[in-house]
Amino acid sequence: MSQNDFNLANQGFPSMRSDLNDALQALASNSAGATAPTVTYANQWWYDSSSNALYFRNEDNDGWIEFVKFDQANDTWNLKDVLVKSGTATITMEDSGGTDDATAKIRSTIDGSLVLSADPDGLSATTAMRFDVDGLEAMRINSSGWLGIAKTDPQYKLDVDGTGRFLKSNNTSNLILETIDTDSDSGPVLELFRNPGEAGVTLDYLGQIQFSGLNSASENTRWAEIISRIADASDGTEDGRFALNVIKDGVLVGVLNANMSNGEVVINENNNDIDFRVESDGKTHMLFVDGGNNQVKIGAGTAAGGQEAGGYLSVSSPSGERAMDIDRATTTGSGSIANFYSNVGGTDTLVCNIEASGDLENANNRYTGFSDARLKQDIVDANSQWDDIKALQVRKYRFINHVEQMGDDASVQLGVIAQELEASGMNGLVKTKPIDENDPDGPDRKSVAYSVLYMKAVKALQEAMERIEALETRVAALES
Repeated sequence: MSQNDFNLANQGFPSMRSDLNDALQALASNSAGATAPTVTYANQWWYDSSSNALYFRNEDNDGWIEFVKFDQANDTWNLKDVLVKSGTATITMEDSGGTDDATAKIRSTIDGSLVLSADPDGLSATTAMRFDVDGLEAMRINSSGWLGIAKTDPQYKLDVDGTGRFLKSNNTSNLILETIDTDSDSGPVLELFRNPGEAGVTLDYLGQIQFSGLNSASENTRWAEIISRIADASDGTEDGRFALNVIKDGVLVGVLNANMSNGEVVINENNNDIDFRVESDGKTHMLFVDGGNNQVKIGAGTAAGGQEAGGYLSVSSPSGERAMDIDRATTTGSGSIANFYSNVGGTDTLVCNIEASGDLENANNRYTGFSDARLKQDIVDANSQWDDIKALQVRKYRFINHVEQMGDDASVQLGVIAQELEASGMNGLVKTKPIDENDPDGPDRKSVAYSVLYMKAVKALQEAMERIEALETRVAALES
């Protein structure tokens, strides 16, 4: 290592030769030394032997520019800063095997793009661009252009081994899945694939989507989750499970659970006090399952009659609307429209039945009405019903619609005709109402209060009994 001021002074031959040799040695060794030369020149080289760095003197001769550092132990070097200035400048890296084949290129384009090329001549079918950190591979792009992060053999366009995070600071989307296929049966697909490398097992978890955030104590809290599991892994008879859980009172509870091995979908599993409500156009409680009161309500959020306790079905409607319609599409008059059961007389015993013909059957043939004196006022004896009952015309007939449906099999009825009752002056027993209550100006229908007619008959019977008893008394007197 040698440094020199590169100024050959006037001197004798031996000294001149020694000074010239020193200058040439300094020139040959790039003025190598642990410190910078004391005499410097613009565009001069200096090799710093203390840091193994090669410096270049700037044009103004007032500073050194670090050019490259050498690793003398491993015979390698590192450029400090590289500026390749050209319209399409290129840095080419070739192998050390003596060939001129390029193994990689770094180049810029006129539009300012930077192009990194691995195996630019296409000599290898398995070339990859690797990115190593601390001597370990962290990322690579294979020859198909697939990117693997912590994956040495990516199997997809993006293949990540580990956890990824998509962070943003605004309200735009974190992740967008977009399909440009014009096929109407195609759309973006998000697939959660569990691949343990072995056959699936019943109750294995297939995937979870978790919704987490901070609570008031800044604790990480899972507020909701969607879970899918294997219910039955048997080949050919596979069944799945799907669950939606939401936090309630600090605990995740099952809101929706679909288990195909049981063939059921359960809402509010494990008996939590959670209501279930379905809205319609105009009704907020078209269907309402009241979890706290163990009731199913239709049409309203409160039970009919205010009966909010006990498990039963409550059907409500506002004024001007029917609460319920029941229809059975049968032409058989004896077909049942509704059956009612109880444990009176035995377990699940039929106690009442409404037939399609309108017949009402019940187990004890009793029909009652409110008759408590505490519920009534203006109580007086009824007038004579003798003339009304005497004026009754009891008829046999068949209903027109029954004949249209059943022909000669239509049953013969026994009763009265509403218009004949009106003609007899018993208008109070006849009720006229529209066939369709939503069309008050449309066709109407008349009905008869048979239960009142029966009471009139009882009163007439009492009058007949009084007359019979009076006649019996007179006959007895004449006979004596």
